[in-house]
Amino acid sequence: MSVVAEPLTPGADLDGVVLEDADLTRQDGSHARLLDCALTGCVLDDVLLAYARVLDTTFTDVRANRLDGHDSTWRDVTWTRGRVGALLLHGLRSHG
Repeated sequence: MSVVAEPLTPGADLDGVVLEDADLTRQDGSHARLLDCALTGCVLDDVLLAYARVLDTTFTDVRANRLDGHDSTWRDVTWTRGRVGALLLHGLRSHG
């Protein structure tokens, strides 16, 4: 896995990326693909992951007041510890 400090961007293709203690507040990761990523200790307040594909990714000790992943696809995602106030996943596809 590679370590990067760049924020999420629309249509980003993140493969094997590790984000540690990153503040991603209000970042737009719509239509992004997160494959085999690890987010640890990150702040995801008001992050947009609409239409994103989140695959084989782990979230550990993440915090978010609101995380919007409507119409996204999540497969083999692991959440360990952390706190999320509102998780918006309407239209979620858990495979594909």
